[in-house]
Amino acid sequence: DLKTYIGGGGLVHINTISISSSTADATFLHGTNDVVLNDGTYENFLIIGSGIQVGTDDDSIRVSFSIDNGSNYNAQTYRATDQVEMTQSGSSASASQGAQSSAGATSLAGAVGNNSGNTFMFTMFLFNLNSTTMKKTALVEALEEQHNLIYKKRSSFITIAEKTAAIDGIRFNCNSGTFSKATFRLYGITNG
Repeated sequence: DLKTYIGGGGLVHINTISISSSTADATFLHGTNDVVLNDGTYENFLIIGSGIQVGTDDDSIRVSFSIDNGSNYNAQTYRATDQVEMTQSGSSASASQGAQSSAGATSLAGAVGNNSGNTFMFTMFLFNLNSTTMKKTALVEALEEQHNLIYKKRSSFITIAEKTAAIDGIRFNCNSGTFSKATFRLYGITNG
């Protein structure tokens, strides 16, 4: 289970963002709505995104990071992704890799469908967000359903290149549209 995976527990719920109608983004910003990201309370974090639905078909879901109290979400990121997709019938499957370098948002999903029932979900472990001496990293496991009944699993490693400033904001948004429904839960992992 998850508590065993992270070493015996220590998950503390920090904040939940629930979306039930057209919304441009979901943002966890340090000091807003009891969010703590860079005050040393936690070194590592977990974000769970579930029931994510989009308003625009084949939309990409992205994440970006701030180091200036949310004024900009343009921290440099480098992402490497392994992905496997299959058809609903299971009659065909394929594997591929992808990569992205971006001053700003990097993709978590490539083509989420907006047909009835299409959804996207992910878990994201974030490491060393409050460090001012090393780069930060994230491990993401994501499951995406496309409108054409193709299912895709993406495993990504993201390096946040900023090493002299702590991360104080995390933003999720769509590339071209909005979220129509989603839940994002932020947890701190205790340092003990």
